[in-house]
Amino acid sequence: MNLRWTCSCFVCFGVLLVPNLSLSADWQQALEAQFDIVETFDQLQDWRGGNYTRGRNLDQANMPKKLDGSISIWNMFDYWPTEPSPNDWIAHHSDADVWRATGKSLRMTMWGTTGPGRLGAYFGGSSVGSIDPYSTSGVVTSGYQQDVYLFEMIKFEPNAFPKDADGNYAYYAYFKWFVLSTGNTAANVCVEGRDDCTYGASNVHTMLYRNVDDQQFKLEYYNDANWPDFPADFQMWKPLNNIGNLKEYIENERWFGLEVHVHMGTPGQYDGYQEYWIYDDTGTEHYVGKSQGMIMMTAAPGHEDWGFNYFFQGGNISYGSVADEQGLDVSFFVDDIIIDDQRIGPAYFQLLSGNAVNSMNVTDVEPSPGIWLNN
Repeated sequence: MNLRWTCSCFVCFGVLLVPNLSLSADWQQALEAQFDIVETFDQLQDWRGGNYTRGRNLDQANMPKKLDGSISIWNMFDYWPTEPSPNDWIAHHSDADVWRATGKSLRMTMWGTTGPGRLGAYFGGSSVGSIDPYSTSGVVTSGYQQDVYLFEMIKFEPNAFPKDADGNYAYYAYFKWFVLSTGNTAANVCVEGRDDCTYGASNVHTMLYRNVDDQQFKLEYYNDANWPDFPADFQMWKPLNNIGNLKEYIENERWFGLEVHVHMGTPGQYDGYQEYWIYDDTGTEHYVGKSQGMIMMTAAPGHEDWGFNYFFQGGNISYGSVADEQGLDVSFFVDDIIIDDQRIGPAYFQLLSGNAVNSMNVTDVEPSPGIWLNN
């Protein structure tokens, strides 16, 4: 985490002091002073894709722009329907559909016309370990080399998931939520030799699955890379505990925070891991769990030192035809996306409440391991 100070902040013994900016136009700047990569959407123009064509879009002219017309961090989106979208994707959709009812949010859709299917940002740079959220190209070794954290606030539509004839949630194979990937040189361009760079050279792919027995919605990890030296037990992990259940948030249309931490580990060694936290809308933290003993991205191929330098929100689902049959709205709203090299959630909610953030207290303190299932 790089602490950057602005004229609205004061430094005193390693403490970042900020006024209560939670409802002001300076919220983006307050977060940028604390974290590496920030998108609140409040400082962007209303947007629905510009003069896009169906499919993957990489033309900067069609990407979201800041209020002053300058470029934003976004440089890729997918939109697959044959008809145009009826609504803006970045906007003040309603008080309920914007976190804290202030500013703007992003509306994504996994099926239909109400939002993009994916929205991506390349943040690599020209040298090893460099991070630039406004770059459009860089080297495969740029980005986060060891630890990366992703945080965002999320709210689902309540009828986003299929049900059976009895009104219970039905089985679905996958709900691909977002991706952090390595080895990219630009949006949709990764290390030489890969035909499909949608997911980068290798990736952490967070998914949402439904527990068949107890009707819960939980997080899972998946890796789409097909390098031959990736062991099978690296591909998917699921937490066994119930802390990560999102059913109550989904059904009651409540905002919640999600934080993901990926530790790459040592090339070729089983010491990489990743972990999740869920935050309710009051900022209360719930530790979901931690996968251990994993060969992470540096294992493939030839122990490359690629960095995490690309992120996209969204993906796809396995129940599109069912969504049409049942009239589902497979949408969700996203606000305050943050990427950094240290814990985000605790510092974020301290800033939101107007409290000082002590820079010595926001580093990652590894909790006890959670219980995970190798699937």
